[in-house]
Amino acid sequence: MQDNQTELEPTVTATDASCSCPSARDMAVTRFHQARAFAAAKVNQIRKAATEQAGTIRDYAQEKGVVIRDKAKHLHEASEEYVKEKPTQSMLIAMGVGLLIGLLIRRR
Repeated sequence: MQDNQTELEPTVTATDASCSCPSARDMAVTRFHQARAFAAAKVNQIRKAATEQAGTIRDYAQEKGVVIRDKAKHLHEASEEYVKEKPTQSMLIAMGVGLLIGLLIRRR
């Protein structure tokens, strides 16, 4: 044994051809590739879930859009009927609302 080497120090270096253990670099590269594959799988899983959720939300919004459109159409028809039945009262209400909006805008 050499003078400056103790019994606990390894005698095999990483460059020895007889060493069959993987180097730290090889282990790091392997871990990196495993982590990368895991992350890619998770990204695909999240993308799939988000796409499904977006489709569900889109369908819900379309259904509600149809309902709102029908209600707006009904309200429009009812307001037209009211104006035809009571034109003077409708005109005075419209003028009053316009006056209030004008006063509110002028204050700002």
